[in-house]
Amino acid sequence: MANTKITSNVISDDITLGGNPTTTTQSAGNDTTRIATTAFVQAAINATIDSAPGALNTLNELAAAIGDDANFSTTITNSIATKLPLAGGTMTGALKIGQNNVVINSSNLDDGSALGLQVTMPNADFSTDGGVGIGLGMDGRGRSYIVNTHSGTNRDSSLLSFWTENGGTISEAMRVTDAGNVLIGTTNTDIGGSVTGINLKETGAAMFSMDETGTYNQPLYADRRGTNNTGTVLAMGMGGYFKAAIDIHGTNSSTDDAAISFNTWSGNTTKTERMRVNAAGHVGIGTNDPYDSAWGSSSKQLTVSGTDYGVLNLIDTGGPTRFGIGAGDGKLYLAYDDVNSAHRIVVGASGAVGLGTTAPDSNSKLTITDGANPYAVANTLMQIKRNASNGSGNDDSARAGISLCNNSNGVQLAYGGTTDRFRILDGGLSEVFSLTNGGRVGINSTGGVGSLSVYGTVSSGDAHGDPDVTKSYGTNITAVNGSCIEIVSSIASSNTTPTCVITWNKGSWASFSYFFQYSGASYSGGRYGGGYHNNSDSAISGHSESGYGNDYLTITGSGQTLYFSFGFPQGYHPSIHAKFMGGGGMGSINANEFTVAWTT
Repeated sequence: MANTKITSNVISDDITLGGNPTTTTQSAGNDTTRIATTAFVQAAINATIDSAPGALNTLNELAAAIGDDANFSTTITNSIATKLPLAGGTMTGALKIGQNNVVINSSNLDDGSALGLQVTMPNADFSTDGGVGIGLGMDGRGRSYIVNTHSGTNRDSSLLSFWTENGGTISEAMRVTDAGNVLIGTTNTDIGGSVTGINLKETGAAMFSMDETGTYNQPLYADRRGTNNTGTVLAMGMGGYFKAAIDIHGTNSSTDDAAISFNTWSGNTTKTERMRVNAAGHVGIGTNDPYDSAWGSSSKQLTVSGTDYGVLNLIDTGGPTRFGIGAGDGKLYLAYDDVNSAHRIVVGASGAVGLGTTAPDSNSKLTITDGANPYAVANTLMQIKRNASNGSGNDDSARAGISLCNNSNGVQLAYGGTTDRFRILDGGLSEVFSLTNGGRVGINSTGGVGSLSVYGTVSSGDAHGDPDVTKSYGTNITAVNGSCIEIVSSIASSNTTPTCVITWNKGSWASFSYFFQYSGASYSGGRYGGGYHNNSDSAISGHSESGYGNDYLTITGSGQTLYFSFGFPQGYHPSIHAKFMGGGGMGSINANEFTVAWTT
């Protein structure tokens, strides 16, 4: 039998096989020393290429694809490290986007897709002059746009507008102009009249205008929310520093009353309340509790409070008039004249009212002065005092008076003058009645010449009609010239022995002379004489006297006073007519130096 197999031990040298010998193709992945057929090799190459495209199925092509970079792995790793991860992160440089639209999660806000952000070129609805805008929307509705629009001849200005959608209609809600004005609800900077909206200006005042429709039609509304709603709702400042604030006081209860206060800052650190208006409309300046229940719940009160004084100033800017109403020191100052620095009306703690004085007499209800301190009197309703040193100090300028008048005439009740006396003056300011502090009464005289001095006629009799009982007398004292006095005096009736004493009180003495005439129902006479009195004793030096009829005259002296006494016998209607003259260094003689007194 022929040998058709050659074993491996027979082939011990190299062998060359011509033709197309074949052998068994080994399975993929066989890595033994068996012969690899062309089929095995092609299968291994195909597995390596794994159906790569023709342009990348060779090593050369792959090398070209990675830029013939032998360190491609490091290069690509470093490049990836400079990129922002999908999970997000912090960018260290600027993000620059070209002129094409940038769309996030939506190619168009109107395509009905999910929430998106779109940077777009506005159409004619937003701008007629070009610009760029950012659109926000969700599912194609609820769209909003922020649009920057060019303006100006060279497009060197711009305005920024904000658009919102309402019922499918997009309209402009707010605008910031190139001049810095912020317009809300309008595109017109001239707010007012028929134009409604808000204009917040860069310079000048902010303007608010609204259409009075709807439930909440307040043009500006600030609302504090929380458990305690007391606090500032509007703060104002200058140069970055707090200067003033409006606060609200209350709680978030719908039934709770609230108040507002106006505050200022000191040194940008301390806020101090200056004024408060409570829910009832009471206003307090310097106090947070302006209501006093003593006035009743229906009152409306303005309370001004201060550490020293609470003052309300009333000023006439058109003229020099400034009056203040204040409280302090236990007093109410009703009219402080700031121009003349004088208090005109003051009410003391006891209720006493002062006109022209800050210290009304507590024993009087009303004190009226010309600036002088009141006189201390007890239990009077009204006191009127005139400072005797005011004016020229005469009868007119130094008296305190009250005028009682009608449309055509009047009378004045007064006190004071050159002597202290009560006076009644007629409409022509002539003194018609006087009463001195010593009780002397004068009618048509100054009252300084006797218990009763009458210039004129005195009727006889008395109030009871009894002619036999003397109750009145009449006396006239006349200054004839600077050194002569004439006295006429009589008693109305007498059934006893009347005595008349004429008293002459002179500060300095020299020589004097006198002349008397007297008469009664059954007698008459006259005396005349003179002498010298030295103010030291009752003696009259160099006295000489003459006369006619009975001598009823006795002359005595005491200190600076001379007494001329007439003791008449019983009879009716005694009367005296006397003249006194001075001489030497005596000087002038005044009627006020004489008094006349009758006794029965």
